[in-house]
Amino acid sequence: MLLDVDLLRSDSLLGRPDPALRTAAVGCLTAAHDAAPPALRAEVGLLLELVVRGESPGDAVLRRAGSPDPLAVLRAATDDPGGPP
Repeated sequence: MLLDVDLLRSDSLLGRPDPALRTAAVGCLTAAHDAAPPALRAEVGLLLELVVRGESPGDAVLRRAGSPDPLAVLRAATDDPGGPP
């Protein structure tokens, strides 16, 4: 069974973006970015960029959710090349 992408995109399920929550998330991630150790700063910065655009890491998965290969979608979203664990 494939994921019903249209259902996931509906306002009734996800709700409309809340400007106050987005502002709070940007503020928190900005502080986290500034305090992050150098080894993590780039990753936190990427997450901050997503939130500033009004997106989340889940949006990248959702864009690919109609794929006939759900395992490939999961692996792509987690940078997992596949193969045995």
